[in-house]
Amino acid sequence: MFSPKKAVILTCMDFRLNNFLSSVTPDTFRLRNAGGRVTKDSIRSLVVLSKILGIEEIYLIQHTDCGMQKFTDEVMNKLLEESLTKNSSGMHKNYQCKKFNDCCEEDTQIDWRTIKDGVYTSVVEDVKLIRNHPLIPANIPIYGFIFDVSLNELVPVPEASEAGKAQTDIK
Repeated sequence: MFSPKKAVILTCMDFRLNNFLSSVTPDTFRLRNAGGRVTKDSIRSLVVLSKILGIEEIYLIQHTDCGMQKFTDEVMNKLLEESLTKNSSGMHKNYQCKKFNDCCEEDTQIDWRTIKDGVYTSVVEDVKLIRNHPLIPANIPIYGFIFDVSLNELVPVPEASEAGKAQTDIK
């Protein structure tokens, strides 16, 4: 399915995708993060890959039973705040601040990019984020897929791939 062209797969860090990824052509770059979500850093990497290394296709592959579907931003922030325990000197053990969100400047706070509305919707949203980013060349096609971990099968997301179509009239 993956052409010998230079391509990149943006996918989840979940170990259950390892066997699938090892079967993909060696000419394919791989970007992995929690949930396979599009973040500022994945966009940065995609821009570098397109401008410096000449990728010709982008594949976004998220998966079923993803841990990023099992909590919310609020839950993660609460977990981090609960870990702010004081030691005997009154200092916080793990952080320099009393509340997690106080640790970060507004522009560096973490958007956890949890999967709130299901993986199908998430794939469509993220392909659109890549396609609509002004630094991603419009002539690079972006394809959306869901890897079904129970069936060990790659399932196309037609709505995502339609949204990620390359513009062929670009000079």
